[in-house]
Amino acid sequence: MNAALGEILKSLGEVPDVVWSGIIASLLTFIGVMLSNGSNTKRLNIQLNHDAKEKAKERTAVLRRDVYLKAIEELNRVNTKLVALAQADFVNSNPTNDLQDFYAAASKLQLIAEPETSILASKLVAAYGILTMRLLARLGPLNDIKIEISISDRAYDVAVAEVNRVLEKQRLLVESGRPDQIQMAALNNAYDFSSSQAKNYADQRAAAWESFHQHHVEYVKMVMRELKIIGEQHPPLMIAIRRDLGLTEEIEILKEHLDSQWKEMEEVVNESLDLISKDR
Repeated sequence: MNAALGEILKSLGEVPDVVWSGIIASLLTFIGVMLSNGSNTKRLNIQLNHDAKEKAKERTAVLRRDVYLKAIEELNRVNTKLVALAQADFVNSNPTNDLQDFYAAASKLQLIAEPETSILASKLVAAYGILTMRLLARLGPLNDIKIEISISDRAYDVAVAEVNRVLEKQRLLVESGRPDQIQMAALNNAYDFSSSQAKNYADQRAAAWESFHQHHVEYVKMVMRELKIIGEQHPPLMIAIRRDLGLTEEIEILKEHLDSQWKEMEEVVNESLDLISKDR
């Protein structure tokens, strides 16, 4: 064993130095290549992971932008739709159909938003849902009045049509050249009765419209008071949305602006309602 090892060492000792230099250079080159390949592979993996994360962020940002903008659009519309519920047709349609777009957009927002934004959106949706149910309960009298208006309106049209029919028969009787006093008297009685009916229905319709106006004004004022309270939840949600989208927050400026908008809107609405009430 020792003899064999000695022979090997003796043989290696006989290798020229130039050859050893080449072997060492080759080993160093090989090691350098291995280190370079390892470094490149590691850097490539890091780059691929980074690109994948950036693409995921970009996809999320695009998805959020579309959903968030739609949610903000519907959020701006929902207040008007709640006020307009007073004009909804409860008989032939579901008065809450116009609100479904808002709730659908809000559901999408909650699905893809950051946890804080999703919670704020959920609370706002719940507030609007509770308000909607309260408003529907208050709309009962308005709906009853609209039914009265519709009935009076149809009855008035029937009575007016009868008045016009009697007038036409009187005209034909006069133009016939054969006046019949008994028939003319009967037509006069029919005219008086139908005219009286038309006037009664017109008075009932006018009274119903006056009642509707009073209830409508009170309804709008109540909606504005409730929306002002809910409006306090808008700035935190908008700020959270801006944060999710990577926009500057400017929290105080945004909140101050929204508060000022609500104050101006409330003053204008109250002034308009008061003017309308005085003119009637």
